[in-house]
Amino acid sequence: MRGRSTMRAMAGGLFAAAIFVAAPGAQASEAAAKAVDEAVVAVPVDGRTVKLRYDIFVGGVYASGADFTIALAPSSYDVAIRFAIDGWASRLVEGSMSAYSRGNLIEKGVQPVEAGSASKWNRKERLITLRYSADGGVELAKAVPPVGDGGKGVPDEHRRNTFDLSSAILALVKGFEKGGNCNGTQPVFDGRKRYDLVVEDLGADTLDRNRYSMFHGPAHACKVSWERITRFDPDEASEYQRQTGESPDSSRELTAWLAPLSKELPPVPVRLAMPLPIGGARVHLVRAEVVDKTGTYPLRVATR
Repeated sequence: MRGRSTMRAMAGGLFAAAIFVAAPGAQASEAAAKAVDEAVVAVPVDGRTVKLRYDIFVGGVYASGADFTIALAPSSYDVAIRFAIDGWASRLVEGSMSAYSRGNLIEKGVQPVEAGSASKWNRKERLITLRYSADGGVELAKAVPPVGDGGKGVPDEHRRNTFDLSSAILALVKGFEKGGNCNGTQPVFDGRKRYDLVVEDLGADTLDRNRYSMFHGPAHACKVSWERITRFDPDEASEYQRQTGESPDSSRELTAWLAPLSKELPPVPVRLAMPLPIGGARVHLVRAEVVDKTGTYPLRVATR
């Protein structure tokens, strides 16, 4: 039970929010994996694609890894995330997640168009597809298994003008890039839960060199937490508490360090830290590549 809780918390640490997964589905992982593959299929004609690899450590021991891809053009974005538990952690729990998000970059920030995710934890799968309208409406286009509460889920009035998690994180990063601090709150609806992603600026910091990460040097620290707005899907909340012994309302927070990898690219998370029941989790950026019209180039960050 504790192992499952730990790995769920680690996933939350990586994606800056709790990712609670439960209940069986059908072919969800294959569908989302295909959607992720199609989400970032080419370099934008007038932009670049950045590929980031993160490794997750618990107590200094490698536990898992994740890949993050973002294609940015002047007026649009595509994001893809892959996460799969391997290493020693796979002995405790089987888990994987794929997610994608695409949308427009506008004067006020970001405007998602479509987002989706699929996850599998201990042979239990689920799939979510969200579609967004220009007037702020959010359609839950697909949910496998169906949401609880008689299929009603989060009411429409709580879905309006919300983001998927990837778009919310991108909005906060773009806000940091523009304003120089990471203070902000973004409303998130992930298809089953409605919460606010809350970020507090902790100021400039310097990350020391270590054997885990490709990055060391000046960075900006931000505290990330989330606040529940509506009650969780009853079926999901019950399953989560049964598996972990914890309430799904349990508060969690993490520290993220942001830094630009080059003058031409926006800042990205280079390190994350999150307390866990069996010790602290650390997420380190270990590889970065840029893809443009001329080819693929590894980023060798010039730090000091």
